[in-house]
Amino acid sequence: MKSHGVLWVTVAVLAVCFAGAFYGFVHERTRVQPLLESYECAAERVALLEYDITRWEERFAACRDLLAVAAQSSGSSWASIVTGERTEEPGQERASVLPSPATDSLRYEILDEETHDSQIKAQVVLQVLVQGDLRESSLRLLLEELYAEAMGKQGFQYHDGTTNVYIYLFSSKEYAASRYQWVAMLEKSFSDASPKITVDRDRLEDYISPSQSTLRYGLTEGQRRVIFKDIVRAEDRARAESMVTYPDLLPSAPGYSQDAFLAQLGQQMGEQERLTESYKSALAREHGLTREQLDDIESEGLREDWPMPPLPD
Repeated sequence: MKSHGVLWVTVAVLAVCFAGAFYGFVHERTRVQPLLESYECAAERVALLEYDITRWEERFAACRDLLAVAAQSSGSSWASIVTGERTEEPGQERASVLPSPATDSLRYEILDEETHDSQIKAQVVLQVLVQGDLRESSLRLLLEELYAEAMGKQGFQYHDGTTNVYIYLFSSKEYAASRYQWVAMLEKSFSDASPKITVDRDRLEDYISPSQSTLRYGLTEGQRRVIFKDIVRAEDRARAESMVTYPDLLPSAPGYSQDAFLAQLGQQMGEQERLTESYKSALAREHGLTREQLDDIESEGLREDWPMPPLPD
C-alpha cells in the first residue's frame, strides 16, 4: 500500500508538471500566433512583389564578359549591342515578330520600360506582352534577344553599361496589370554570372488550352472574374486601413517592448479580420450571393489563376 501511495504521489506530481508545461505552451502560442500570422501574410505579399525584389551587387566586370557572350549568342552586331540603337521614337511601343524553330508567329509589345541609374546599379526592367503561338522555346529565345538589347544600353552616369536586367513576359494586359502574373521571366543581378530564365508552365498551359467557361450561381465566368478582383481589393483595403489604425510598433518608438509589439500586432490583425469580413459581406449582398458562394468564387479565382487587380501604391 505504501508503494502504491508513493506511486500515486509521483503520478500526481508529474501530472501537475505536465499541466503547467502545457499551459505555458498554450499561453506562449497564443501570444506568438498573431505574429506568425502576420509573417505569413507578409510572405504572401512578398511573393506577389517578387518581380520588384533585387539583390545587392558585387562585381561589375562580369557584365563586360556577359555582353560579349550575349552579342555572340544572339548574332547581333557589336554596333547594335554596344550602342543600343533603336529605330522607334522615344516612348513609342515596340511590336515585333520573332521567328524561331518553335514558332513562326510570336508577337510581342513592350508595355513598360523602366531604367534605374544609381551608384549601386544600372538596371533595366521590361514588362512585355506576348501573343500568338506561344512555346517555351520561343519565349526563351525572346527573353535572350531582349536581354542582349538591355545589356547593350549605354549612357548610364555611374556605370559603363547595364548591371541588372529583369524582363517579364505576360500573356495578356490584364495579367500585366498585376505586375507579377507572368508567363516567363528573366532575371540577372550584378552578382549573377549569367541570367536566369523561369517559365511558368502552368500559366503557359492555361494560355494554350484555356478552361471551359461555365455558369455558376447564375454568373458567367467573366462576371465571377470581376467579383474576384473586388474580393482582392477588399482584402487589400482592409489590410491597409488596419495598418493605419494600428501601425507597426517600431523598436525606436517610446515604450517599445516585445509585449507591446505583440499586443499592437494582435489589434492590427483583429481589425484587419473585422474589416475584411465587413467588406466581403457587403460584396456578397451587392451581388446577391451568400458568404459561402463568395468564398467559393475567391477559391476558384486563386485555383484558376485569374488576373488580379494592380497592387495598391
